[in-house]
Amino acid sequence: MELRLLGALELLLDGVPVELRSRAQRKLLAFLASSAPTPMSNDRIADALWGEELPTNPISAIHFHVSKLRTALGTYKDALRTVPHGYAVDLSAITIDAHEFEGLVAQARTQAGIDPQGAAKLLREAVTLWRGPMLVEFEYDSWARPEIHRYEEMLLEARELLIEARLALGEHRSAIGDLRSMITENPFREKLRYLLMLALYRSGNQTDALSAYRDAADALGEGFGLDPYPELRQLELQILGQADELAIPTASDVHISRLPAPISKLVGRKAELAGLLASIKEFRFVVITGLPGVGKSRLVLEAARSVSEDGGSVIWVAPDSGSPLLESVARALSVRVPDAQDPVDAITRVVGERQLLIAIDMPTLEPREAEQVEQLLRAAAGLRVVATSRSQFDAAAPAFTALGPMTESDSIELALGQLRMAGLAAPTLDAAEELARCAGGVPGAIVAGAISASHGGCDSAIADALETAVRWAEDNLDPEAIEAWHVLSVFAGSIPVETALELAAPTPRDAQDTLRQLTHVGVLMPGPSSYDVRGPLKRSSTIEDHHRDRHAAWIEGELERHPSDVAKLSIEDVEVALTYLAAGFPDRAAALAAAMGPRWWSTGRPQLALSWYRSLIHIGLPCATVEAATSAAVACAIGAGNLAEAEQFVEMQASAADSLPEPAHTHLVMSRAGIAWEKGDLGRAFELYAEAAQRFAALGHPDLATALSSQGILAVWSGRASSRDIAGRLRSELRRPDLAAVIDVDQQLVEGAYGDAIDIAQEVRSAGENPAAIQTMRRLLRREALCELCQQSPEKALRLIEQWQQITPNLADPAAETEARAIEVRAHTMLGNRRSAEGCYASIAALARRVHQLVPLREALLARVAIDPDLVADIASAIAALETRTGSIRVPWGLGDADELGTPHDPYSLLLAT
Repeated sequence: MELRLLGALELLLDGVPVELRSRAQRKLLAFLASSAPTPMSNDRIADALWGEELPTNPISAIHFHVSKLRTALGTYKDALRTVPHGYAVDLSAITIDAHEFEGLVAQARTQAGIDPQGAAKLLREAVTLWRGPMLVEFEYDSWARPEIHRYEEMLLEARELLIEARLALGEHRSAIGDLRSMITENPFREKLRYLLMLALYRSGNQTDALSAYRDAADALGEGFGLDPYPELRQLELQILGQADELAIPTASDVHISRLPAPISKLVGRKAELAGLLASIKEFRFVVITGLPGVGKSRLVLEAARSVSEDGGSVIWVAPDSGSPLLESVARALSVRVPDAQDPVDAITRVVGERQLLIAIDMPTLEPREAEQVEQLLRAAAGLRVVATSRSQFDAAAPAFTALGPMTESDSIELALGQLRMAGLAAPTLDAAEELARCAGGVPGAIVAGAISASHGGCDSAIADALETAVRWAEDNLDPEAIEAWHVLSVFAGSIPVETALELAAPTPRDAQDTLRQLTHVGVLMPGPSSYDVRGPLKRSSTIEDHHRDRHAAWIEGELERHPSDVAKLSIEDVEVALTYLAAGFPDRAAALAAAMGPRWWSTGRPQLALSWYRSLIHIGLPCATVEAATSAAVACAIGAGNLAEAEQFVEMQASAADSLPEPAHTHLVMSRAGIAWEKGDLGRAFELYAEAAQRFAALGHPDLATALSSQGILAVWSGRASSRDIAGRLRSELRRPDLAAVIDVDQQLVEGAYGDAIDIAQEVRSAGENPAAIQTMRRLLRREALCELCQQSPEKALRLIEQWQQITPNLADPAAETEARAIEVRAHTMLGNRRSAEGCYASIAALARRVHQLVPLREALLARVAIDPDLVADIASAIAALETRTGSIRVPWGLGDADELGTPHDPYSLLLAT
């Protein structure tokens, strides 16, 4: 995605221009892009779009334009990010010509004194990005004027730097006309006058140079009554004295750059390029290894170009088949080696003390050739060597860097460009994604597939390229390493180091050797704490069922070893295992799904869980498996708001529990308690949780903590005195101060002791976030924020909600989401930020209308009261009607006696009306 600001606003998606007909949407996009990466609040956006002529509901209007703009962006809609109280442009997903211009000028500024030719190239590229006046249609908007002025000043500076670079390269005569034109546009720019005098003098026109000084003095005197600045006067004296320092620079042979020109720009590989450049600086001999076609030569060429552009001397060596390596190096340096002379002596005599990088591109660097390179490095202290090789060999001197297949996003970008280069007029993003997927991230396979696609098909070309890569990799691996490769390739994402070691080989030493082999051939990419398998084997038929079974067995083993720590497992890997197990081992699949229930619910994926439960529970599984799966399914159905389905699962759970010993019946009691709570029957829910707690205590079962904490919260809400006793048991017997704190904070909140509630919440949160208690920590943050509101500290409340958002994934928990957003509404209202308050309310109302659940609806109605207190009677009546139908829920702040405020209203109609 490309956005052009340096001229009329232009938006391009995959190289195709997109017309934005709405001026407001064009202005919104330009404003956010010119401010990127800084997020912009809704207030600032409204001021930029409308100034003092605000619409009736600016927040809704902003949301409307953002929605339309995202629709226009299509697959790039995520480039427009929602941030707390505003929006921002994600620079990782968009290219902005203004930012590109700024980066080119900054890079050229650092190179100007070292490599004027490179600086001139960068500056010409920067200046040509301008297509006309910047943001011309918004030039009178107050937000645009400072940016326009800043970039126009930068453009003038870039043109001055370009003239300086041209003068350093001896282009004096050709620069004179450009300088005179620029001075006409900027008559009081003394730097331009200085450069014109210098260009005229070096062109042999001393009198014209002195005349240019007098013109400058006259312009400054008549315009401002000023004398020329000291540097300009000093230049006049140097010209009169024909000073030596004004002599034309002579060419130097210090900088050598003999590199082939790349056909296209390097796509992706930023991290790999940075790592290779760092290795070249640290080590004198670097060898980059990897699969055939993975892009080793292209990466080395880009690294060599980068060294050259930084002022380093570089030569490129690509030995012919059968040609000795040192002879190829000598030819690249134009060194003649007599028959009787050692090539090392001939090369070092010519190179001398010069700092020089030799880039060697060859399929495989043999150990004998590596020894020759080491001899050359010992003889010439200023030499460095970077070489490509398909395999690593036992050698002490070279530093090895493995290059793996490309990432998915980079593969798609390369595929799109290659399809265009192959002659396809308008390749679609879908076609590029398919090509990248089939090629497994191997650039050589992508290129081969794109060329074949232009002739009507690419499958065979991709298959041939991948077969070459896979066959080469397997030829360079031990059988144990190949087996480990196949097993690790089953994983959907990154693999923790300890997991890779466990699955790679039976002993730690063997495992480390296996992982080293896989890393060196470039099929296993190491990270700080994990490995990533990329490339063609992800789609290879060589992954067999016994490899998938080992993967599934490892996941089952992890759940058995760490039943309370399922958060460490990747959701995607669990799905891979479930897909395999469901086809042949449904009982194992159902058991795995049951164990994953809490994780699916806490990460906002109850619908995903329900789809698995629906497909697995009805296929004749053992009763124990059905009971465990249906118990988890009830929780997920409640989380998804499907109470009718939750009750169906309860009936299935009851049928299975009838033939099972404890704790099956107690789990059934817990399921019924959860449904009663969701329905608002708090008295019934309290009694069921109390029964479950008594049973779990007799069994010594760990779920006692869940039963007690639920019972304690209900005790507080219903005014039962036993809440303190329950909290005491959680804290002393079960060692769960986090769960006890929720009950204590709720009790203090109901009693109005807000300061005590805050102290309790802070004390527990500061003790560290136990991964098993993250849900509780989130709940404590919301409670603490509510207490701060009650103490008239809205700023603190907003900060706490921001913390809540930072540790809260995209949960399918409408009650928690609406509670947090309702706190934001009240805080913004107290601070006088009506726009922000209305924006938060809009999201609450939309959520409440979507889920049709009691608690989100209540929170939305209460949030409306904060903005419009005049609606208190209508909303109190609506809440009273809800409580009549579903049971009493105690609200955090009261609205008075709802029964005396009139006829109940339909709460959904209130939300729709507002």
